[in-house]
Amino acid sequence: MSYIQKGKNLIERAKALITRRSNSDVSVRGYVTIKLINALTGEVEQEEGSNFLVNNGLLAISSVMTGTVATQTNYNPETIRLGTDNTAATATDSALGSQQYSKTIETRAVENSTTTVLTVNLSTAQGNGTTYEEVGLFSNNDNMLARKVISPMSKDSNFSLVVEWKLIFAASN
Repeated sequence: MSYIQKGKNLIERAKALITRRSNSDVSVRGYVTIKLINALTGEVEQEEGSNFLVNNGLLAISSVMTGTVATQTNYNPETIRLGTDNTAATATDSALGSQQYSKTIETRAVENSTTTVLTVNLSTAQGNGTTYEEVGLFSNNDNMLARKVISPMSKDSNFSLVVEWKLIFAASN
C-alpha cells in the first residue's frame, strides 16, 4: 500500500471517529519513544514522552478535515529528523533548531483504530558523531508537524537508534 493510500486510510479513520463522536471533544497528540541501543552489550537507553504539536501540525489536521486531497498530501508524515538544539519547542517552530540527520519513515502501522505508529531505525553506520537533543516529525512537503526536546543522546558506531512516533486520536464525551 502506498504512503498516500495509507494517509488516506488514516484520514478516513479520523473522519469516522469524529462522525461517531459528533458531540465529543476530539484530541490529537503525539508520543515519542527513542531508544539508543548499544550494539555490543544490548543495553538500551530510552526516553519517551509527549511531543509538541506545532502550528503546521494543527494545520495538517484541519486540512484532513477539509477533504481537499491536494492539501492533505502536503502534510503526510514523511521523515523523522534529529538535531542538537535543546531550546524549548514553541507553536511557531517550523524547523529543528539545528538539524543534523533526516531519515524517511520506514514503518507505518496502525496500532488500534485510533493510533498510528511511525518508525525509523538508524543503524550503527548512520547518524554518527552527534549528540542529539531534539527530534521532529516532518511532512513530505518539508513542514514540521511536531517537535520534542530530549535528553542528550550521543550516537556513534557502537549504537543503533530507534525513533517511534505515535499519533493518537482520542474522543471524550
